[in-house]
Amino acid sequence: MAERLELALLGPPVVRRADQPLGRFRSAKTYALLYYLAVTRRPQPRTVLAGLLWADIDEYYARRNLIRTLSDLTQHVGDHLLIDRHSLAFARNQPYRLDVEMLEEAIKIQPTAQNAPALAQTADLYRSEFLEGFYVQDAPEFEQWVLNERTRLRITALHLLDTLAQFQADQGELPQALGYARRILQLEPWREETHRQLML
Repeated sequence: MAERLELALLGPPVVRRADQPLGRFRSAKTYALLYYLAVTRRPQPRTVLAGLLWADIDEYYARRNLIRTLSDLTQHVGDHLLIDRHSLAFARNQPYRLDVEMLEEAIKIQPTAQNAPALAQTADLYRSEFLEGFYVQDAPEFEQWVLNERTRLRITALHLLDTLAQFQADQGELPQALGYARRILQLEPWREETHRQLML
């Protein structure tokens, strides 16, 4: 059984393996490849990945760069990858923890007195913007994907916080409800309905 891989991507990215920081990769594009495979949750054609990270060079050289980057990634987390001649994927049959996935699953759950503490812990995983401070040079398609994911995941986090605020207010737990409302306003200060909720 492989050691657990932990990816905290809701904020400045942190990757740990067996509770230890992962050794450094050679380039930001190695990290980008790992993050993309983990978050997209499906096998990705090698041609797509080469274009995602090396759109500015000839396809032959982009594929060669992908092979070198994959070799670097495999040295560190090879047992967490599914690799064949045509595609790559993140191995979800190995032990891992991905905060993005946990947040996405949490918004499908209706809060109850029993599960509200666990949902609150999941909401706390959203430290700040997705991959905050992480940048890949000369990869505009990857950067566009990051921007789209930031928007999507901010909306997801806001939805979870709003659900928890409403649940706690309905339970008469006003200090907790106020705490969630204030966190919403930290993410979106212009959100009028949350300002109204705070006044109420």
